[in-house]
Amino acid sequence: MLSGARGGGVGPRSDRAMSEHQPIRIAKIGGSLLDYPLLPVRFRDWIGSKAPARNLVVAGGGPFVESVREAQPRFHLSDAVCHVLCMELLNVTARLLYEILAPSVPCVWVGTEPKLRQFLNDDADVRIGIAATGELLNQIGDRAGEGIPALPESWEVTSDSLAIRLAIQLRAKELVLLKSENCPGHDWMERAALGYVDRLFPYLAVRFGGQIGAVNLRADPFVGS
Repeated sequence: MLSGARGGGVGPRSDRAMSEHQPIRIAKIGGSLLDYPLLPVRFRDWIGSKAPARNLVVAGGGPFVESVREAQPRFHLSDAVCHVLCMELLNVTARLLYEILAPSVPCVWVGTEPKLRQFLNDDADVRIGIAATGELLNQIGDRAGEGIPALPESWEVTSDSLAIRLAIQLRAKELVLLKSENCPGHDWMERAALGYVDRLFPYLAVRFGGQIGAVNLRADPFVGS
């Protein structure tokens, strides 16, 4: 679905500066939750149960991306075109998520690399940022020498891999996948085989130095960690 980021990159000095503040947590909210009426309340309760951190929220594509998948064979769209469309749609779903959460969850819109730096280094009380993921990955780019593999322009890759890629690039301490189902299996390779995450995710998980959790946000009480 989505390819690797392009461009220059966040340099080592800026990464160290970011890490001097509260630890970074990436929270990926699956597209299946975008139509969940209780999402603001459930997310607020979940985030309130977690240790303090800078929470950067990544939105999934949901039905918006699915519309591109359905259009591809009908109109003979290339994978490259679908990639561009999906990256743009992730910015749209992120903005939608911001509008859904903002009335009841204190959060800020993080749409550019300077805004990301400000969010990660600011001492303000707001600890939740909604990331325009497609835009940020293009602006941040690949760090030289990091060795993160480029993500192919293929439906084999989903926003779960984009979220963990962002977690690697920002040296986050934690990544949590918030979904509408319980996390199956015993490891990420098995979970990829079961379709819970995409096929590249387990390989990126090996490169990620932080903790990875998964939560069924629709379950009461929450299932997962």
